[in-house]
Amino acid sequence: MSTVHNIPVSEKELDNLLAQAFLNLDFNDSKNNELMETISTHHLVQAPTIITALKKFFGGKFLISMLLLSIVAVFVLTRNPEETTNTENKLITTPVSDSPELNQHANPAGPYKTGQNQSGAVQENTPANEMQKNPDESGNLIPSVSDENQKNQIHHSHPVNAGLVKQPADSGYIFPTLTEEETRDHYKQKNKMIAALSKLNKDKYAYIPSGTCDYKKQVISVKAFYAQTTEVTNLEYRTFLSDLILQGRKQEFLDALPDQTQWIKRVPTSYNEPMAEHYFSHPSYNDYPVVNISRKGAEMYCKWLTEETNKVLKKNNKPLIMNLRLPDEFEWAYAAFNGENDLQYAHGNTYLRNSKGSYEMNYLGYSIDECTYDSIRHLYLPAVDINKIQLDGGFYTVKTTSYLPNNYGLYCMAGNVSEMIIAHNTQKPATKGGSWFSCDHFLEIEAEDEYPGETGASPFIGFRPVLTMKTE
Repeated sequence: MSTVHNIPVSEKELDNLLAQAFLNLDFNDSKNNELMETISTHHLVQAPTIITALKKFFGGKFLISMLLLSIVAVFVLTRNPEETTNTENKLITTPVSDSPELNQHANPAGPYKTGQNQSGAVQENTPANEMQKNPDESGNLIPSVSDENQKNQIHHSHPVNAGLVKQPADSGYIFPTLTEEETRDHYKQKNKMIAALSKLNKDKYAYIPSGTCDYKKQVISVKAFYAQTTEVTNLEYRTFLSDLILQGRKQEFLDALPDQTQWIKRVPTSYNEPMAEHYFSHPSYNDYPVVNISRKGAEMYCKWLTEETNKVLKKNNKPLIMNLRLPDEFEWAYAAFNGENDLQYAHGNTYLRNSKGSYEMNYLGYSIDECTYDSIRHLYLPAVDINKIQLDGGFYTVKTTSYLPNNYGLYCMAGNVSEMIIAHNTQKPATKGGSWFSCDHFLEIEAEDEYPGETGASPFIGFRPVLTMKTE
């Protein structure tokens, strides 16, 4: 335990103070901008180890967080860049160069352009062709890399970190490869997802019984269905992308890639480069909702998981499941009403806070009366400074299992990310539920679509698949 201003603080709190000091730098100063970018890009993961060591040496001195910041800054600016290569969590943003010398460092699995390697031969980017299959502890088959040269390479590229900007498959894009360890981890996670869906595990898929409810001055009827208890996570979506790579489905991989530049383009707060760099790829965000994906990407995910699950069920002579899909507006509304008719908000309550005054969802923190519509950003923004956004416990998104679930077991139906649905009357793309950057009105079950016509990547939109019950 250390102290700041003679107040006891934990090690974690002291690290947070340092992080806040870093974020409060004057970004208009070019030197600070350079320092900020260097630390966030190359040393974000390494910083806690350095900080912990320095705190043990200096102890709990006055203004220690600022002192540590200065020391880390000196360390960053004097460190050899060759030592800072992150071989696990670095996003691929560099296009293929015409220089073989540069290309050989861009992708250790073999640089190629437009489907060819340096010798001009066709480059087969299907790691599955180079694998043998071995059973894991549960009996499922897990490919392992058999090519010795590939085993000994250090793979800097990985589907979880794949590039920021989508490109056509023949553009010279350097596709990621997986190491043997990454491949085994991928198949373990994939098998876990398939098992949960095939068995309709209640912790992952909630049963929503058939019934009726009042919605927008009409009585709607809904057949029984299953809904994923959480929004699809970064880890789940990365598993999908990894599988496309292992199957050699290049164009589908590119079509489904998240566009992480939207953190910078769409979010009106000051400095979101660390989110663009780390949100989708860093394991700390594994259980956070995937965002910045297109509606096409979400639909591809549903189709992929359905097909992969049915392959296993068919092999084991078990009944196949119906298709995973995005929910109809009436299905989503019925699940949000939580088995009642007179609720206001999508988390299944009539209030935004519980009896202790704590928020029950992740949203902007402002009422719609306190916000104005920005026609350029296509967002509702607070009419005053944004200073309530952390009151609910999250500055951006939060883990998909945050807050209490509703009676059906569904988490974050209100806030966190606005969820993709299909408008019932028009069958057009729509969203419901509000996001971490929504004012209170869009958390209401009967609220209009906050992002009408939105089908592209957005840091405010995610998805929750549903599954129709089979009729006997």
